[in-house]
Amino acid sequence: MYSIMTGKQAELLHDLRRDYKSLPKDDISLFKKSSFRSVLKNNIAPFCPKNSYGYKKGTISDRFDSSAVPNYDTDLSVIIISRILWTYSSLFNQTSDKSYLVTAERAYCQLMDTFYDVNQGGFHIMADSSGKIIDGRKDLDAQALCIYALSEFYKATHSDTALSIAIDTYRSIESDSFDQEHNGYFEAYTNHFDNVGENSLLTGQRNTPKLMKTHIGILEAYTNLLRIWPDHNLGLKLRNLIDLIVNRIQRNDGHLSMHFDRRWQVLSGHYSYGYDLQASWLLSEACKVLGNRYITESVTPHIVKMVNAGIQGFDLDGGLMSEATEALVIDDNKYWWSQAEAVVALVNAWQMTGQYQYYLLAEKNWTFTHDKLLDKDGLVWFEFVNRAGEKPTACDKSTSSKCLLHNARSILELVRRI
Repeated sequence: MYSIMTGKQAELLHDLRRDYKSLPKDDISLFKKSSFRSVLKNNIAPFCPKNSYGYKKGTISDRFDSSAVPNYDTDLSVIIISRILWTYSSLFNQTSDKSYLVTAERAYCQLMDTFYDVNQGGFHIMADSSGKIIDGRKDLDAQALCIYALSEFYKATHSDTALSIAIDTYRSIESDSFDQEHNGYFEAYTNHFDNVGENSLLTGQRNTPKLMKTHIGILEAYTNLLRIWPDHNLGLKLRNLIDLIVNRIQRNDGHLSMHFDRRWQVLSGHYSYGYDLQASWLLSEACKVLGNRYITESVTPHIVKMVNAGIQGFDLDGGLMSEATEALVIDDNKYWWSQAEAVVALVNAWQMTGQYQYYLLAEKNWTFTHDKLLDKDGLVWFEFVNRAGEKPTACDKSTSSKCLLHNARSILELVRRI
């Protein structure tokens, strides 16, 4: 058994145990498979077929305002299209509903026709509304997400082309982005995969050679690719990523550092509760795919420590705050994606350790998400609420940084696990 958290977290869990015993059954009924399936069917899955796959000038809209009205005149992002591809491929893989496959195939065509570089390989990050590339850089975060999505699409279709491009993109990452001298991966590249030394997808954040976020993205991409392509060298690269995360990126207190120079010197004291929790269950999945008992046993204490660090971000209402330093919380908003990753991480921790406290906190977090972030009059989730539970006055349903993947994946995982 693994030790549970102390201090604020122990107090929160004590209150959870007390409240749980006093709740009538109707009040805890949200945290069950039928509830998750309802959210998936009625809130998440209809979004793209209903709202986004209208055409103008031969392109698919990937931006929607707060009323989910598509904007066909804005730029197109490879991040959103690849997330749509993963989401509807995964929906089909879990339900066998062919309507989801239709949406996945449309997203695949958009990804390949608009963003794929047939001459140099890899995927450009931005096109205008007509489909013309306006930003030819090939950020590693985007390449990893395309591998992740193409691998899921291959599970649905057994498309040899999708698999081949996923493999080629993986090989490009390894040949052009891997740091042979200091280990790890650089983030941003030009059209020809030349390092440009900046992480362009993280607008407003510091430019650093190596990012925690990027390495988590490669981890999930390589894990999904290894599921369909059991290549020995890919397995070794995945093992190296696991080692980097637990021995370079994870701090002694369990949190994940976010920004590094090329020699892995930490450049900021910031950490993200959402990434702590997301990384914990993605590491667990990577270990399962590798199927190496020694690796799993050695990594499990790091995963539990990561979860216990992430739990520090929970507020008493069950919502997870965003970012902090050792001194203070610097962003106490409760974002949609953080809640989506947190509930899966907590269920995973409960399944790993048998400690019911994690399950109780997952239940409380899901109740918060269901009550505060799900748009019950429309579709999908609001971007965030502040600590007072207030939503922003104008909050787009889909932007270059917000799309379906996190919440769809979360619900799919909950359906599978609960």
